[in-house]
Amino acid sequence: MIGRPGSAIVLIAALGMGGALAQQTSPTQQGTPPAAQQQAGISAEQAMQIARDEGMVTVEEIDREGSYWEVEGRDAQGREIEVKIDIASGRVLKVERD
Repeated sequence: MIGRPGSAIVLIAALGMGGALAQQTSPTQQGTPPAAQQQAGISAEQAMQIARDEGMVTVEEIDREGSYWEVEGRDAQGREIEVKIDIASGRVLKVERD
């Protein structure tokens, strides 16, 4: 039979396991089917990084336009640059410089 000190150890162990289980699923993933998580595509932050990889230094605006991100900003020479990025794949669809 487990006395008080033993009960405390069992309780602490049970609480620890519950915390570990809670950490396995983030709040944004709870209740979201795996297929929907995969179809969500790239985030605005990822789109901005892709635009930077294309030469954008300053991001002035980012908009979700249907199936693509439209990122507007300026390059290192101060020229306007617009990058359109496919949301599902992260592929650059178009780069325009003015």
